[in-house]
Amino acid sequence: MAGPYALGFVGIDLGLQALAIRPRVVRAPRLIRHREVPFELFTNEQCRRRFRFMPQTLLAICSLVEDQLRHKTQTNRALSPMLQLLTAIRFMATGSTYLSLCDMHPILSSPATVTRCIWRVIDTLVAMRSRFIKWPSLNEQADIKVGFEDIAGKAI
Repeated sequence: MAGPYALGFVGIDLGLQALAIRPRVVRAPRLIRHREVPFELFTNEQCRRRFRFMPQTLLAICSLVEDQLRHKTQTNRALSPMLQLLTAIRFMATGSTYLSLCDMHPILSSPATVTRCIWRVIDTLVAMRSRFIKWPSLNEQADIKVGFEDIAGKAI
């Protein structure tokens, strides 16, 4: 039925249904915002000041963690891996509060979202630590110790 009014049923206290005329609800079209932080628009120096990394490094890190950070579904406005990474890196680089990160990125609706995002990135990076952090063997430790002693002198 076209027009500004639609027919509907409204319950009455006695349990009877009465025919009533109510205004048709016209919903606003759903607004879908671009969710990415366009860090490509920053100069290298601006990116380094905001995230403590150059854009190429951020892209490389994102390619490493992308599969672990990608949500299984795109419903419920899932954050992209890049936005999750940039949020966590910005937090770690600047020590910003969760609320100030929400203010900077209107997509991040609440401090709880920021918290989950940061911990998800940190957990992913910690799980990959063995690929990038290598502790020296006992022989290598002895060589490193000798190298330090050559530079600074023997400890007393």
